[in-house]
Amino acid sequence: MKNAFLLLVGILMSAVAHASSPQIGTPQYFGSGCPKGSVSTTFAPDNSSFSIIYDQFSVEIAPDSHTKEKMRYCDVRIPIQLPAGTAVTLTSVDYRGFVSLPKNGKALFQAAQEFFPPSRDWRNSFGYIDQVFKNEIADDYYISTADENRKPTSACGGKVYLHLNEALWLKAKKGGDAQITLDSADGNLGSVYSLQFKKCK
Repeated sequence: MKNAFLLLVGILMSAVAHASSPQIGTPQYFGSGCPKGSVSTTFAPDNSSFSIIYDQFSVEIAPDSHTKEKMRYCDVRIPIQLPAGTAVTLTSVDYRGFVSLPKNGKALFQAAQEFFPPSRDWRNSFGYIDQVFKNEIADDYYISTADENRKPTSACGGKVYLHLNEALWLKAKKGGDAQITLDSADGNLGSVYSLQFKKCK
């Protein structure tokens, strides 16, 4: 009887701890830049940050291609269950990739982040990035954002979704060789997102 009581107490304490801390669900993703099985996500033990590595998020235009412009995108949605009186803010994002352009080539990286509840009747603030690359270039790129006025912040408590929308655009004249990717320079880090959980009313 004593062991059964202790087991019940342990279960109840675990349930209380579970309810008082944010719970992050399995990320969902879709889009031409992230086919099934091409995305991996890693969360810090305290859920204060996470990284996403895209294995196939790239756009290429070969020299013999008749296509002058291409685009790919990826939508990632991460469910988060927040305790009552708690909100989450996306404080910063670091993106990494590679871009190679011929003369008169052009590439564009766009990203938007927002929080929304399942009903989508209400939205909070959102962040947005629009980075243009022009003319001859062949190098890794790194984009970091931590704009105090554009931090996406969730509703107070309950279930919310963090929505990440990223797109790569590429333009090159016939005969040019162009490419832009969103990936990881070292194969391990990828795009890094920092979260902050805070009290709210």
